[in-house]
Amino acid sequence: MATIKTKDVVASLCKKGFVERSETHHKYYILYCDGIKTTIKTYMSHSCKEVDDYLQGQMAKQVKLYKKDFIRLVSCELSADGYIKLLKANKYL
Repeated sequence: MATIKTKDVVASLCKKGFVERSETHHKYYILYCDGIKTTIKTYMSHSCKEVDDYLQGQMAKQVKLYKKDFIRLVSCELSADGYIKLLKANKYL
């Protein structure tokens, strides 16, 4: 699989309702739904320049998606509304 630039992942997550929080050696991205903080979050190292295949899989698990759906989320094929619907259908929200 191809790597994805970190800035592209961050921009997409922020468009989908995630809010960045920088703590220690990681940047955390926490999902807010209708202005309410959820338990769904993911993180990356401050020094991360690209998200490789392994990290894509790990981040997908953290945000409660299959890897293929995570890639769709980041590439904007999966909208914020579609993502929220998936989370609700799978009883994560």
